[in-house]
Amino acid sequence: MTVPRADQVTLTYRVGPTTRPAVDSVSLKVPSGAAIGIACESGSGKTGFARMLVGVVEPTSGTVTWDGSPLERSALDVSDQASILNLLRALQRRTGMALVFVSHNLDVIRYLYRDVVVQPHGQLVDAVPRLARPHTRT
Repeated sequence: MTVPRADQVTLTYRVGPTTRPAVDSVSLKVPSGAAIGIACESGSGKTGFARMLVGVVEPTSGTVTWDGSPLERSALDVSDQASILNLLRALQRRTGMALVFVSHNLDVIRYLYRDVVVQPHGQLVDAVPRLARPHTRT
């Protein structure tokens, strides 16, 4: 099974003359067969973390390993999104593949995943069963 792993990864961006961490010393191993959603507000580092996880960008520090191929993301209408989400859920359950899903939409995360990683302000604050902290509650 494919297993993505990030060890103490940091991703920084230049904002004018200063450097700002988008992802700050995050470690995460997605166990074989697990499906984890990453959720939090805009600008919290979710996409930067996911881009590092699949090898689109190199971390400023830390390491990322991945034994497999990333899936590509495309903009879809709501009915196509629902079909793909159902397919991903079925594939993950049937094959036991590790799956990481990034979204602003907590309803989608709740539908797909038992576990949620919350990443406000570039730091990992939860990696537990969903809805354990205010960031993941409605």
